[in-house]
Amino acid sequence: MRVITLREHKTWEPNKEQEEQVVKWLKNLSSRDRGIIEELRKEGCLEINFDHANEKLKIKANQFIGSAQFDGYGDLEDGFRINIIPKIYQEDTKNVCKKITQIINFADGVSEDDIIESQDIYFEENIEPTLEDNLSYRLVRESDKMLRRGLLKSYVVHTEETSSLRGKLLLQRQMINDATLKPQFFCEYDELEYDNIDNRIILQALILCERQTRNPGIKMRALRLREQFSSVVSDVDINQFDIDRATNNYTRQNAHYKNIHKICKLVLKHSGISNFFHGNYSLIEPIFVDMNKKFELFVERLFKKYHGKGKRILVQKTEPGWEVDGDRMKEIIPDIVLMDGTNVVEIIDVKYKPVLHESDLYQIGFYLHEYGKKQKPLEKGFAVLPKYDEAKGGEIIHHNSTNKYIATKTRIKIHEKRIDVDDFLKFMKIKDEQKRKEKLREQVRELITENKSRKKKVLFE
Repeated sequence: MRVITLREHKTWEPNKEQEEQVVKWLKNLSSRDRGIIEELRKEGCLEINFDHANEKLKIKANQFIGSAQFDGYGDLEDGFRINIIPKIYQEDTKNVCKKITQIINFADGVSEDDIIESQDIYFEENIEPTLEDNLSYRLVRESDKMLRRGLLKSYVVHTEETSSLRGKLLLQRQMINDATLKPQFFCEYDELEYDNIDNRIILQALILCERQTRNPGIKMRALRLREQFSSVVSDVDINQFDIDRATNNYTRQNAHYKNIHKICKLVLKHSGISNFFHGNYSLIEPIFVDMNKKFELFVERLFKKYHGKGKRILVQKTEPGWEVDGDRMKEIIPDIVLMDGTNVVEIIDVKYKPVLHESDLYQIGFYLHEYGKKQKPLEKGFAVLPKYDEAKGGEIIHHNSTNKYIATKTRIKIHEKRIDVDDFLKFMKIKDEQKRKEKLREQVRELITENKSRKKKVLFE
């Protein structure tokens, strides 16, 4: 299968042979490929345009990363996949897909031990994972945990004929039995069992996962789990209403199902859910995620887990920022706030961009001003950006500046910090938990250490 790889916000520039192949495909699109292209365009994930009159081709990525598999224009060998990778990596970066799954897993709250296990599986099978493979792995891992914890039992209503009286006798149906001299009771009763909608959702997702994942190790685990669930849960059709009803009303009994149901919904959503419910299984649909949000979540979780100084960490802390016509309020939401009791100690804003702009500095400066009004004034803030290299115009641009910005009037300071994502991923794979924590805490503390250099000044009122 052919693979086209491009970075966020970039346009693909094919060579002559590649362009001929893709143009041939675009001239003879299958209905499935046409639907995928239109869906990706509507969601703003990927633009694939072909000017038939001039035979001009354009494939442009936006801020979403992921992959889409297409049928191509003939045999299976003519199919291909378009991979969109984060801008912090190059098209030829080694093991880039494995790194992407680590970033997303950590951002989504997966433990480091589980991340290590998943990476071991990918390296064992020598497979570059797609987001679909990663989603399948998360499903089998959570399903396995659910079995070890014990599946939820709930009361299920049964209405049937029995040889002895059980539960409530349904008189109207019983009168028919009596008239026909049928020696049975027609009863309605409740029974505590595993065969409920909460477990049926998991079983349906496992069935789909086992059929569609490319990773042999994950496929075998999904098959084993499917058999275990099938022994106590019915393989029956479920519909969107059933799923929405189950996932919108959690109680203390089934609150621990919330995370796995979220994963199941993603599996079903990206697998042609309408077809799935009717037994006509389609190939898995493309999965794309907004890398801006994932990078923010990645840094936020690093602070929550590894700040390690006893301060309370709040993410996306909302405060009133503006009054509108003296009535309505507009809020300010810094990405990370470090609290000491009721006082704000540090404000950290995460920017997934190559450089800080003036608007970013004014935004952080406003945060410092507003949060400092209710307590001791805040004199400094931090902006965390990714550290990476970028090839542009035949040159390599290094996005690694760590400037210190000082307001000319208020003298507040904003420290520009850089995070090398690969360093954090490397430390996350340390199997000794204590050593892993020490390394990661050291890296996180560096992100709120003041820069010594003084390179730029910016005017703040």
